Amino acid sequence: MSFYEHFSEQELAILRARAERIANTQDEVKQGDMVSVLVIQAGGETYGLPMDSLMAVYMEHTIIPVPCVPSYVAGIANIRGEIMPVFDLAVLLKAPVSETKHALIVASSNENSVAFCVESVGESRTVQLSSLQAVPPMLNEAYLQGISADGMALLNMEGIINDPALIVDEAIS
Repeated sequence: MSFYEHFSEQELAILRARAERIANTQDEVKQGDMVSVLVIQAGGETYGLPMDSLMAVYMEHTIIPVPCVPSYVAGIANIRGEIMPVFDLAVLLKAPVSETKHALIVASSNENSVAFCVESVGESRTVQLSSLQAVPPMLNEAYLQGISADGMALLNMEGIINDPALIVDEAIS
């Protein structure tokens, strides 16, 4: 006796239509349309950091302050023997600044690697790029790819890391 023998023809037609709809939906979601992200908190806001940019996560890592630098530079950190600049992600994104920063995220784009101090690190998840909403005009569009339905902002790590405005190259007199 088959499982489907318990259904009427009308019910079987509904099940077939549902199966086709699900199959078509999965075909529409292209592999390139999905991105895995690490969910992080900075300035009380939720952001998604693309996993392909993520190099490492450190909890409670020491950050050495550097004098006479812009406010977005939290300092420097020794990451596996390499001295790396540390940016305060909340300041960069013009979010409310929090004094509690418990995680250091190391990210890279091309040949450049930097660290970001953030409040917390959450789970990893997958985001469909085509479902993202546009970045509101009051936010930095160069640093964000879009906003998910639940309010998570997807970071544009290439735009942040390779931004020439973040290079501090001034002599102190």
